[in-house]
Amino acid sequence: MNSLSISLIAWVAIAGACLLVAIILIFVFWQQRRSAEKQLNRKQLESDYQQRMLRLALEAQENERKRVSKALHDEAGILLQTLRSTALSLTKNAPEADKNEIKNLIDQLNETVLRISWDLMPTSLERFGLAEALDELCSRLSVREAMAITFTATGSTTPLDKNQEILLYRIVQEALDNAIRHAKASIIEIDFAWHDEELCIEIRDNGVGFEMPKKNKLSINQYGLGLFNIENRAGLLQGCVSFEKNEPGTIVRIFLPQQGYAKN
Repeated sequence: MNSLSISLIAWVAIAGACLLVAIILIFVFWQQRRSAEKQLNRKQLESDYQQRMLRLALEAQENERKRVSKALHDEAGILLQTLRSTALSLTKNAPEADKNEIKNLIDQLNETVLRISWDLMPTSLERFGLAEALDELCSRLSVREAMAITFTATGSTTPLDKNQEILLYRIVQEALDNAIRHAKASIIEIDFAWHDEELCIEIRDNGVGFEMPKKNKLSINQYGLGLFNIENRAGLLQGCVSFEKNEPGTIVRIFLPQQGYAKN
């Protein structure tokens, strides 16, 4: 065998080895990519499942709120009115001061029951929509907490379904509660605005404020269930929420793009 044949065999062997290495590398790369795709699909399925479970849990919670609210408003209201009439009848011969005290106590109890019923599920949300319900919420809290809470709505509204309105209402309700209870704010301003078919709700307070974590996601251990619920509800709406420390206080912004509410 001459040197040319030996060289040719050597080159063929080298080419074959290179081809074999290339095939192995391609196979390994393909396996890794397939494994990564399966992992991503599994994570997506897990995420979708978690989203569905969260949505179902919140829907069940809202249905229960509605049921209890109706029971308080209708059944408990009727019982309290009956109690008031019966008490006044039984105490008709009692001193006027005692009768007035009983009447006032029952009236206060009735007002408390109606307030709790409204807090659970405001009738204005179902009858008139989100903006009107938020306006009423601010007015009620302003009187109840003896503080300045203002609400401003601008822009042409785009219809939202009731589930979306409830989610947004709970987000704002939670943010207001945080500002009042934890931030110790005395002034809260809410702007409800449509910009190029994007809904933006901005909640500003003059409270103590707080530093937000560097992570993209909030955790219950870091900032409690309230802020965690706000972020989760915004995620269900395919929107986003941001928290910004202000001087003084905090600014909470909720964005809901058109594609967010169009898909729900």
